Amino acid sequence: MDIYFAEIEHLASTCLPLKAEFRQLQSIAIPMASTTTPSPNVDTVAYVAEVCRVMQSYVAFRRELRVVDSVLQVGCFLVDRSNFVGNMLHECNATLLTMYEALPHLCKRFMAAVSDELAHKASTLASIPESVDEVDTYRFKMKALVETSSRIVDANQPFYVDLFSRTMSTRRDILALEFDTVATKLDHALTTFCMFDAFPHSGGFGGPDVQALLQVVRHLVNQSARLLTLEAHLEAFRGSSNSYRLQRRRHSFRQMSIDHVYKQHDRLDAVVVLLGLVQSYVELRAPTNDVPLVGIDLPALLAKIATLKRQSQPYCAMLGGVAHPLVAQFYPSIQSLHDAVEIAVTMSHVQFTASRWCRLATFFEHAGAATCTLRHIEHALKSPDAALILTELTDAVRVEARIKDTIGRVKAIVADLTFEFKPDARHDLHVTNCLTLTSSLEDAHLSLMSIRHHKNPWLRDVERLEIRILDAIALLEKVHDMEQHWSKVSSAVAVPEVLAHLNDASLQTAVEAMGTTWRDCLLAVYRWDDHGKKTNVMIKLETVFNEVDFPQWLGLCERIRASMESYMEALRASFARLHLLSNDDLLTLLQTPTPVDLAVQWCYPGVQTVHVANTTQLQSSAHIAGLMDADFMSWLLGDHAISYLHAVSFHCHTDMTQSWVLNLYRPVKILGSLSFWLGQLDIILTHSLASNVMRAKATTYDPVSSMVSDQEALPPQLALSLLHVQFCTLVGRVIEPSPKRLSSARTVLATTATAHRTSLTKLIGAMRSANECNVAVEDAIVLMAYEDGVVRRLTTLAGTHDWAHVVHEWEVSFQLAEVPSSADSTCTSSVLQAQMGHVVVPCGLDIQP
Repeated sequence: MDIYFAEIEHLASTCLPLKAEFRQLQSIAIPMASTTTPSPNVDTVAYVAEVCRVMQSYVAFRRELRVVDSVLQVGCFLVDRSNFVGNMLHECNATLLTMYEALPHLCKRFMAAVSDELAHKASTLASIPESVDEVDTYRFKMKALVETSSRIVDANQPFYVDLFSRTMSTRRDILALEFDTVATKLDHALTTFCMFDAFPHSGGFGGPDVQALLQVVRHLVNQSARLLTLEAHLEAFRGSSNSYRLQRRRHSFRQMSIDHVYKQHDRLDAVVVLLGLVQSYVELRAPTNDVPLVGIDLPALLAKIATLKRQSQPYCAMLGGVAHPLVAQFYPSIQSLHDAVEIAVTMSHVQFTASRWCRLATFFEHAGAATCTLRHIEHALKSPDAALILTELTDAVRVEARIKDTIGRVKAIVADLTFEFKPDARHDLHVTNCLTLTSSLEDAHLSLMSIRHHKNPWLRDVERLEIRILDAIALLEKVHDMEQHWSKVSSAVAVPEVLAHLNDASLQTAVEAMGTTWRDCLLAVYRWDDHGKKTNVMIKLETVFNEVDFPQWLGLCERIRASMESYMEALRASFARLHLLSNDDLLTLLQTPTPVDLAVQWCYPGVQTVHVANTTQLQSSAHIAGLMDADFMSWLLGDHAISYLHAVSFHCHTDMTQSWVLNLYRPVKILGSLSFWLGQLDIILTHSLASNVMRAKATTYDPVSSMVSDQEALPPQLALSLLHVQFCTLVGRVIEPSPKRLSSARTVLATTATAHRTSLTKLIGAMRSANECNVAVEDAIVLMAYEDGVVRRLTTLAGTHDWAHVVHEWEVSFQLAEVPSSADSTCTSSVLQAQMGHVVVPCGLDIQP
């Protein structure tokens, strides 16, 4: 124990110097307040070093305190540490935290102060004149300016003082007149309140409170007049004073007094307007107090009361709400009347039955719309029990009225719906507004969903109406699906080839029966006889379409569609160009009486029109000799006329109004199926075009002809021929060199082949990127492709064989012959022997010359 007490005494003696050192450290601490800023004149480096030294001292002292505190926490020293260390450790931590938080702000304020001081010194230095002459000049100018200003003030001061006095007098007179007007309005309001107080059963709306309010208003008017008088004295005092400080003090007091006057003036205006609304309220309420509910236009009265209530709300708020005596009397009264009129509107409804009036017999002397008045309702609303029953009854009546309105609105929507029909080219009717009718019925169903609750006394009627609407929606969806399917396949059924492709007699019979029944159903709806009464859509749907087997009909439509697609694929398989046409286009061609123009133009995009000639009707022969050739065809085409396609006109790229006519080497008979005669046309057209391209290999060129110099006016085929001649001339000059220039000729030939190949590639790219088929571009591709093949063969021979082989290949490929310029009428090839034909490359017709 002696050792323990000795240690305790040693610790106590050790802590005493620590406490003294901490107090000394606190006395020399640097202030870190938010408003403290060191003077910019101090040594910056020394100041920062002092701040760092103080913070380091705090850190070291906190370290020693922590050591002592940790020693005191050892088991043998379980003593009260506050007697030794006290709050020094806590204060040290708090001081360090404060310094750490305030140090950045201190540095920022210090730097800002230094910057401001430097800027001030710089401006001071800049303002110092460079010579004494400038100082004297500045002093003389200032003296002259002061003297001039004094003379101006002395000369004009009486004028401005008089003008200011007259202006203030005018304003003061206007304010006084305005306050007199307010006093007159208050007198009229007092008369109105006296009349309201004299009215029997007024409920104490007026009385002493209103009298007290008027006294307050009178006091406000008197105070405002005194303020105006005081303001006039202050303005006069301002004119005779020249003290700047006194002017500032008087200006602030003047502003305060004017604001106070304006505020009181606004309050007076609010009181006057509110008194006018009160008078209107009294005039509106007086004639209806003792009148039965059946004798009052309650909706109009409710609208007027709501308008007065809405107009009075801003003025009540301006006067301070119910704390103001006038508002405390007026607003609860108009609110009570508003609630009573709202309830009266519901009580006068037809749904407010006699049984509901019987529940109110306890609170009303005469329960009934013919005897009950607004005063009775207001009196009943003051009782909690009566107010609760009235709220319950009126809520029930409002719910029933809303239910009735919803049911009536739904029935009106359904009654206004009607079918819309549109005939097609075959005069068959089609329903066009099934989706619109479905959307309207769905909206009506959603409206019924809002009144399906246990408070609805007509819930069963609503459910029955909802079931009928849902059934009508389901029938409309089936009718719409049937209309969509039948409109697509009805045109296919009208084509004999499609029915023949079905090859199913039972299916054909079922389709014919379905088409007849469907047309009869639509005609029944279209010719519906209302007998003078408008029948809604649901009755028509239930009567006409309820017995229709829609799934079976849709299945038949799917089978017809599949058969139609199979027939279309068979047509495309028999003639490949029909792949360019859709199913709808094919049906259009099959249904068109004379589909020659459309078929050729759609299958051959470059064709503009066709030339068709109709023969006379052939007479059937009674005797047939051998049934061969012409006799057989005469017998087959007896009593019929046949059409022949003689020529085809193609678009011209230079002028779209012009065309290039290609005469077929053999007419095409428009006989048999579509794919049959189109196949015959394809064969004959290909042969005719190939013949024209083959004739381009032997070109006869007349150098004297004027057509050479005027290529822009030439037809595209003639221009292509001249282009071919120029190419032949160029290559002919290359392949007929002297023996000394064979090496250079080979190089020129290879270069010509490369350039020609590049031009051909660009031409093909231009054709592929074009928006429409260009006849001349297609012809040029055929010609340049042939020329490219020839030049490439010549280049290959030039590299592997003698030059004589190159010349021989050239002579075989191109034969140029000059003819005399004399005109020979019998020689039609003197100008041009070959005409380029039309080739539809994008459609797959490739002519190899």
